[in-house]
Amino acid sequence: ITLKNLYVQPMCSPTRAAVMTGRFPHRYGSQTFVQRPYQPHFLKEDETTLADKLGAGGYITSLVGKWHLGYGLRKYTPTSRGFQRFFGSYEVGGCHWYHTVGPGTHALGAMFTLADGYQQTLDLHQETSNDGGKSMSSHRFVSDRRGQYSSAMFSEEAIREIDRAAALTPNKPLFLYLAYTTIHTPLQVPTKYIEMNRHLKGSDEVRINAAMVSAMDDGYGQVVGALKRHGMWEN
Repeated sequence: ITLKNLYVQPMCSPTRAAVMTGRFPHRYGSQTFVQRPYQPHFLKEDETTLADKLGAGGYITSLVGKWHLGYGLRKYTPTSRGFQRFFGSYEVGGCHWYHTVGPGTHALGAMFTLADGYQQTLDLHQETSNDGGKSMSSHRFVSDRRGQYSSAMFSEEAIREIDRAAALTPNKPLFLYLAYTTIHTPLQVPTKYIEMNRHLKGSDEVRINAAMVSAMDDGYGQVVGALKRHGMWEN
């Protein structure tokens, strides 16, 4: 896909809104900044998403990874915006190991801090919808993945969605939106990927950024392997 019409913005939430709606974000007031922690929504309720359209066309719709388009009320979360299943973060993604947001793990981290001082807030969720992505039917905080690097975790969940679709709904097409939180700050990555990029010139930050891309690339390879294994790659 070649995007030639200003769909991509210099920040993530406006770009995600454009991809999800196929409309310029300034048409609905979402072009100026990312979704802030205190905003109840970012993508307006009357906007139709790609997931809405594909779900209506008979697709299984699933989002794994970063949402960042609204979560102040249930009606703004992924499973009320066309996705039948969701595993990931509502916010920017935060710490890649502990999946929390707060000071040091989020650009606006102080907004997650209570009056009594330092706080990290878990931002890893699992949702389902029983009515085709029109409303959330279940939600849980995912608290058992602490210590697993974000790219590896999201790749694993994406493969689980592919396996599930192949086993339970083989005659339905799958729309899987996989949105890694790398290479967003904080700059964190397993050491083995830094070693893979040790040859690069420049600062440590350059090598860490490259290492985060390498970790994500590993995940893409695993996802492609799962699609090929189920005969879905050429679909």
